[in-house]
Amino acid sequence: MGICSTKTKVGVEDSDKKTEEAVPENKYARKARLNEEWSKLDIEIPPPKKVTLDELAKHATAEDCWTSLHGKVYNITTYLAYHPGSKQQLMKGAGKDCTEMFNKIHSYVQYEIILAKCLIGSLEEYTDL
Repeated sequence: MGICSTKTKVGVEDSDKKTEEAVPENKYARKARLNEEWSKLDIEIPPPKKVTLDELAKHATAEDCWTSLHGKVYNITTYLAYHPGSKQQLMKGAGKDCTEMFNKIHSYVQYEIILAKCLIGSLEEYTDL
């Protein structure tokens, strides 16, 4: 597939001196790096609470980004920088229930594990149809 714009520096031997050269990072290496960095973050998790759709809608910016997925509400503000598919993709679900959109693209992803550090609580009005 395509090459990501992110580059990784690697050592290159040039005669007797060692230099650093930027090497394009493919999407699989980028995803692995982002997942590793995300897993190392230490984020304080507040006690779970009930969140209304009105409250959820107030958090729809990159500086304060919440989303709902399968009835659970997540503060994904910090995760935006670590999502392999880009911040812009996550912002499509900002401030709203993104369950339907998520299921079309990532139904196989174990989001409960990935987003455990982001859990705020549950969506008050959620009904699983």
